[in-house]
Amino acid sequence: MTDLELTDLQKIALSRLFDPRQKGSKKLSRELPDGTAEEVDIIVRVKGTVKKGHSSDKIVAASVPVWKLLALALDKVNEATLEALITQAIAGDIDESKVKDRVNDAIDRLKLTAKKHTSGSITANLVETLVADLGAGAPQPKKEDDGLVEGTTKVVHTVKVDEKTGQASLF
Repeated sequence: MTDLELTDLQKIALSRLFDPRQKGSKKLSRELPDGTAEEVDIIVRVKGTVKKGHSSDKIVAASVPVWKLLALALDKVNEATLEALITQAIAGDIDESKVKDRVNDAIDRLKLTAKKHTSGSITANLVETLVADLGAGAPQPKKEDDGLVEGTTKVVHTVKVDEKTGQASLF
């Protein structure tokens, strides 16, 4: 039996299957009782297309330093003026049209600092098919070895899911 390495695109394809945002898996994971654990030993066939788009330069909105501009502007006013500004903003007591052009110009200039080279996005159109369930409760193969058919390859990877982002990584 030969050990093979998955290609990067194959790893991406598998990680897309475990992505909690895909195919209602977020709902399924919410329905599992807390503390659930189950041994899993399955063989799955994954077929489809994984594509990577072209890299490009984009303005990353989160990188636009709007807060720095606001901090600099507020640093120029005294406490009484700051309190008056906050009160006016809460009350909606402002004619935005007076400063709209100046604000848009400032933001446009700030955007120039937020241009980043980004890698092309990954899209996947995949279908997974359960080939065999070799788990404890499933019917076991008659062979005494690892259950693989002669001439097939065993590939083992670990999937880790970041609890904060829900992003799955394959190792």
